[in-house]
Amino acid sequence: MIEFWADEISTPQIRGGLLRLRPGRLLISPGGRIKKIEKISASQLRFYSKKIKREKTIIPGLIDAHTHLVFAGNRADEWTQRLRGVSYQEIAKKGGGILKTLKATRAASLSDLDKSAKKRLRECLSWGVTTVEIKSGYGLNLESELKVLEVIQTLKKQNLSRIVSTFMGAHAVPKEFSTESLYVDYLIQKVLPKVKGLADFQDVFCEKGYFSEKESIRLLVAGKKMGLWPKVHAHEFARSGGVRVAAVTKAASADHLMEVNDADIRQLKSAKVIPVVLPGTSFFLGAKKFAPLRKFWDAGLKPAIASDFNPGTNPTLNLPLCGTFAAIHQGMQPDEILTAQTLNAALALRCFDRGSLEVGKQADFIGLNSESFEEIYYSYGMSQVVSAYIGGKKVL
Repeated sequence: MIEFWADEISTPQIRGGLLRLRPGRLLISPGGRIKKIEKISASQLRFYSKKIKREKTIIPGLIDAHTHLVFAGNRADEWTQRLRGVSYQEIAKKGGGILKTLKATRAASLSDLDKSAKKRLRECLSWGVTTVEIKSGYGLNLESELKVLEVIQTLKKQNLSRIVSTFMGAHAVPKEFSTESLYVDYLIQKVLPKVKGLADFQDVFCEKGYFSEKESIRLLVAGKKMGLWPKVHAHEFARSGGVRVAAVTKAASADHLMEVNDADIRQLKSAKVIPVVLPGTSFFLGAKKFAPLRKFWDAGLKPAIASDFNPGTNPTLNLPLCGTFAAIHQGMQPDEILTAQTLNAALALRCFDRGSLEVGKQADFIGLNSESFEEIYYSYGMSQVVSAYIGGKKVL
C-alpha cells in the first residue's frame, strides 16, 4: 500500500459536489487504484512529514476530452488573415483550414508525426493532463488516416499518458471526392473496416460545407456497428443538425455547441449526451461567441471543458487556461471547472474508472505547488503542476 499526504486534497464526487480535505491522505493499492481517501489532522501531517510522500495540493489528473494532437505543419498565416477580418469559412474555401493541414500531414513521415506528437503529449502532462483524447482527421484517405491512428496506438503503448483514440475521417471532404455522399460511401466501404480495432470512437464534423445531418447519421451508425462509439462536432458555426445527430446515434458527446437554443439543451439532456465545450477555441477565434456553458450546467447536464488543441483554431495544450476562459467568459466557478475537466470529461470519453479520487478508481492524480486547487485556474499562463501520477506511479 502506498500513501500520499497533502495539505489539501480536492476532488469532485460522483454523487455531486466537491470533497475538500485539509489536510488529507490517499491510500493506493498495489494495483494502482484508490483504496481510501480520508481527512487527517494537522498534527499527524506535521509528525509524519518526513516519512511519507507529501504534496501541497492533490487533485485528480485532468482529462482533455477533445484534441487533434497528431498533425504536421501550422497555420499561423491563417491566424494573421483572421486578424484582418477574413472568416474561417472563407479561408477554407480557398484551400486553407483543415485541407492545408491535410497536405502537410499526408506528406509527413510516421516517424516525424510520432516525434511531434510525443513532444505535445509531454507538454499536456506538464499542465496536469493524465488522459488525452486524440482524433485523426488530417489524412482523409485510407493510407494517411491509418498512419495517424498508428501514431496514436504507438503513443498508447509508450505509457506517457492514458490515450483515447477517435477516428475522424469525416473532418472535411477531400478534393478527390465531388460530393460528401461519395466520400461517406468510401469511408463506410473502404476505411471503416480497416479502422476497426484501432479507435475507440468515431467523430464527424456536422456543419454546413462539411457533413449534413443525413450523411453524419449514416456514417456514425455504420461505425457503431464496428465498435466505434459516436461523437459529433456540432453547432459550431450554425444550428446545422449536429445536436439531433448526437441524440439519434446516442453519441457519447456533442462538442463545440456555440450555436444552441433551449430546445437543443433539452434534447441533449434527454439523450444523455455530454456537452463538450471548447472555450479556448472561442477565445482564439476572437472571443465573440462562447457556448452557453452556464446554461448547460444549470439545466442539469454534465458539461466537460476541453482544449480542442489543433493547428488552426486553438494551438494551445494549456487545459487549465481553457478553464480560466470558462470562468471569465462563461460564468463558471472553480469547483465547477475542475469537475468539468475531470469527472465530466471522463464521462465524455466513457472512462468510468477515472476523473475523481474515489475508492476503486484509478489513482490518476497531480500534485500542485499551490495552497489550494483554485490556483491552477487563477495563475493563468503558469503551470502549478509539480508531479503527476498514473495508476499511482509517478510520470512527472
